[in-house]
Amino acid sequence: LSLLLSGCDVFILCSVNYFVTCPSQRKSSATVPSFVNRIPTADTLPTLIRTNKFTSGFQNIVDAYGVGNYQEINPGPYTVITFPFLFAVMFGDCGHGLIMTVFALWMVLSENNPKLHRTRNEIWNTFFDGRYIILMMGIFSLYTGLIYNDCFSKSLNIFGSGWSVKNMFVNESRMYVSESADPLSHDNVWG
Repeated sequence: LSLLLSGCDVFILCSVNYFVTCPSQRKSSATVPSFVNRIPTADTLPTLIRTNKFTSGFQNIVDAYGVGNYQEINPGPYTVITFPFLFAVMFGDCGHGLIMTVFALWMVLSENNPKLHRTRNEIWNTFFDGRYIILMMGIFSLYTGLIYNDCFSKSLNIFGSGWSVKNMFVNESRMYVSESADPLSHDNVWG
């Protein structure tokens, strides 16, 4: 058995060494035992970034701009929060955010359905591979839409306003009454 593992990490090397030299391999009829040698090299080591089904889409966004060198900090984990947050700041609409969240939640809950994997439609595959990104963007957009008081590009006034103009005509200096303030700390009239 001959393997060439270039720049693998210690965990992979230990796993390969175990499976090559495990007792089931010793039952073979080979006359020479299998072994793994670690050969030091001066070559630049490749970058290994472990991902799962949640972080792989975000890592693909980072990799589109370039893959970091060996032992550099991976910006992928920071992208999990910053990308949906910046999307929601630009697209804060609770109606559209709700549609995105429901659509992405449906894709996440039905991700084990083989019909969704066996399609040849590239656009669908792109959406399906980015289902967790769409879910996070929808949740963040739903939240910022509530803060912006915006639903399907229409103004939304759920909690009322704390602004009162009647005190302006009574010669009082206090025009803002905060008893009926919005729980999200944003007054709809000030918009």
